[in-house]
Amino acid sequence: MNSLTEDFILERYKQSGNDSGWFIGNLNTKLDYNEPENLCRKSIYELILFLPDDIVGCMALPNGIKIIKKNCKMTFYINDCLIPIPEGSFLD
Repeated sequence: MNSLTEDFILERYKQSGNDSGWFIGNLNTKLDYNEPENLCRKSIYELILFLPDDIVGCMALPNGIKIIKKNCKMTFYINDCLIPIPEGSFLD
C-alpha cells in the first residue's frame, strides 16, 4: 500500500464485527472499486502506518463521513452534505 499523498477518498460505512467500515480509495485511478479483486482488507493499525498525520485523527469520525482530498485541499461531508470547516479549527 502506498502512502496517501495524492488525491484520495475516505468514507466510513456502518461498522460490522471486526470491520471498521472505512473505505479508502485513490481518486486518480481507473480501478472499479465495485470489483472485489480491486479491493483489499487492512487493519486500522496498518492504515495508520501509511496515512498522512493530518488524516490519522479523522479515523475516529462517525459513520456517514466522507473526506475527499483533491489538489491538496480536503473537503468533508456527512451523509453526503458538505460540512463547513471553521477557519483555525482542527480540521482546517
